[in-house]
Amino acid sequence: MFFKDILNGMLTFAGVLTPDGEVLFANDTALKIAGIKLCDVQGKMFHDTFWFQHADESRRIIKNAVENCRAGKLVKQEIKTQTVDGSLMWIEYSIHPIFDPYGKVQYLVPEGRDITPRKTAEKAKVASETRYREMVEALPMAVFESDKKGYITFANQSGLELFGYSTEDFAQGLPVLDLIAPEERQKSLKHFDRILNCKNASPDKYLAKRKDGTLFPVLYHASILLKNNKPAGTRGFAVDITDREKKQKELLILSKCLEQAGEGVVITDSNANITYVNPAFEKITGYSKDEVIGQNPRLLQSKKHDPFFYKAMWDTLKNGDTWSGHFFNKKKDGTLYEEDATISPIFDDNTGSIINYIAAKKDVTGENEIKAMLWQAQRLETVGTLAGGIAHDFNNLLYIISGNTELLKDQARPEDKELLQEIHSATQKGTDLVKKILTFSRKAEYNLQPTHLNVVVEQTLSMLERLIPRTLEITLDLAEDVYTVNADPGSIEQVLTNLAVNARDAMPDGGKLVIKTENGLIDEAFQEKYLKAINLTAVKGRCIILSVSDTGQGMDDNTREHIFDPFFTKGKAQKGTGLGLSIVYGIVKAHNGFIFCDSEINKGTTFKIYLPACDGSELYPKKEKDISTALYGKETILIVDDEKSILKVMTAMLNQLGYETVSTDSGTSALNIYSEKNNEIDLILLDLNMPGMDGWRCLKELHKINADAKIIILSGYAEKGLIKDTLDKGAKAAIVKPVAMADLSKTIRKVLDEG
Repeated sequence: MFFKDILNGMLTFAGVLTPDGEVLFANDTALKIAGIKLCDVQGKMFHDTFWFQHADESRRIIKNAVENCRAGKLVKQEIKTQTVDGSLMWIEYSIHPIFDPYGKVQYLVPEGRDITPRKTAEKAKVASETRYREMVEALPMAVFESDKKGYITFANQSGLELFGYSTEDFAQGLPVLDLIAPEERQKSLKHFDRILNCKNASPDKYLAKRKDGTLFPVLYHASILLKNNKPAGTRGFAVDITDREKKQKELLILSKCLEQAGEGVVITDSNANITYVNPAFEKITGYSKDEVIGQNPRLLQSKKHDPFFYKAMWDTLKNGDTWSGHFFNKKKDGTLYEEDATISPIFDDNTGSIINYIAAKKDVTGENEIKAMLWQAQRLETVGTLAGGIAHDFNNLLYIISGNTELLKDQARPEDKELLQEIHSATQKGTDLVKKILTFSRKAEYNLQPTHLNVVVEQTLSMLERLIPRTLEITLDLAEDVYTVNADPGSIEQVLTNLAVNARDAMPDGGKLVIKTENGLIDEAFQEKYLKAINLTAVKGRCIILSVSDTGQGMDDNTREHIFDPFFTKGKAQKGTGLGLSIVYGIVKAHNGFIFCDSEINKGTTFKIYLPACDGSELYPKKEKDISTALYGKETILIVDDEKSILKVMTAMLNQLGYETVSTDSGTSALNIYSEKNNEIDLILLDLNMPGMDGWRCLKELHKINADAKIIILSGYAEKGLIKDTLDKGAKAAIVKPVAMADLSKTIRKVLDEG
């Protein structure tokens, strides 16, 4: 009885069994949880009682435990038992064998206690850990844990895949440093130490290394791992930021492109309020970014466009389409400018609605001005081409007039000779006029000859007086002892004309134009002072300085630096082509000279041209020998020209000079004649500009018949390169019509006498 009281007083489950497992006694605690009485279990086998009848597996476990205990073993186990309400309870139990004095098992004493709360907590913990592990494994970023020595103790699947390692690699003990590029390991160690010392360690960027050695950028964030409130290592995650850095670089490049673009860029919100402008916009418009942010682009409107223009533009944009067009806009200072613009809507990726507008705008004011200049230059080129064609025909007419005049001189009455001389002088003036036109249109070849600049200046003065208004005073300051230069007088006239016109435009309200000549010297000191800094060289020695000065508006340094650039003009487009001073520069350069410009705002401009003096020339040009006497001959000459009047005049001239002549008006006919009579024909005068077979082709075919044929080319004007082309292609000389009989005879005689 005392023994039963002890068992009933216990809070744990207790009882007494026979060695075979038959229930002799169960305490109140055990009976209470099952809602049964002692009589319900007394005499039954322990494994068949209410507590275990819910599951065969439980009965089997209890039956085995009884058998082991009967063999004298202490049994300890955890098992589920059934309660009064049918629910299951986890119990931790033991069965103790009780031995008699002879060492034989006499009783079995089972004892148990409720461990359901613990089991529930363990289950929750396992579930939590499972959820945590599943979550960690599912994370798209690499998660790591390491011990205090820096060896990795855990890595999730993303970590394995990101770095290319297997679970086995980590199981063998992999240092964290193996995942870091060698050059950044020292930095990583310091970061690791800060974490272990419980110091704040913000996320840091590293160059990570995969198992295969490839490097890539990661952002690593770690914190201290505690066990028993003591630092045990670190836990953290690494994010591959390769794509992010690529996008950041792309954004940086895009940002730099916008910031450094030559075109203005404007971004607005959906209500057309400006949210961004680039520096080019600021430069073009004169508005700063701070001045326009939040403003509407209409602040640039110039009132050059009607409301329908802007309505059509906005209808296009609000419809989701790109608009391209041309604006006349106004800068901050009120200056009007032109720009080509392309404006596009920007859409929200999710809703598809318009969230911004972006405009790329190119200032084309200068381009349009250049186009206008180019158009004018093309017109000038067309005029030049037309002048060349007219010059050819006009020179032919002049030759017919001058040639017939010369033929009539010897037959005319004394009282008519004066009239014939007037006609001859007029044709000579016409010839000079054509040369000037060709020089102006740049169709003529430079005819370099010893030239006295004072004479050219004085001859040009009459032309300048027609170009320059009377409100301008022209003054000549010409040195008496000026050197002679090797120059083309017509080109020098053009230089003076262009500079004078430039001066005229700089003095709209009147002023003074001074043309000056003087001798100079280019020596070491001059080159060092004036030429070296601008990387220019010149022939040392005597030179002539031709100066053209005005008292006009002058130029600033920026304008002065560009005045010789083609198409550059500081005047209005309709006042010139922008080529005048570039032509001057080209002519001066072709004469082996150079030009300087000195100018100051409101104080006028001076152009100084330096031309080399003729080698060994006298101070004054030598008087040319009289070559008016014609030279005679008896040879046979073939004349080829499509102008019958010219054939007639030239035949008469040559016959008068004693020559035998054969004439034809086409290249084809000339070849036939020369094929038959090349042994009889001593010289051929061949016109270049003929229909059908032109002069150059005919020249080539004539040389096929006789490579030694003596041929003189005839041309209506001295086109650039004519003399060089003539000699290169086998002709002996070139004559420009109209030509005097004496000059013609001299050239013919020279070619024939060369052997």
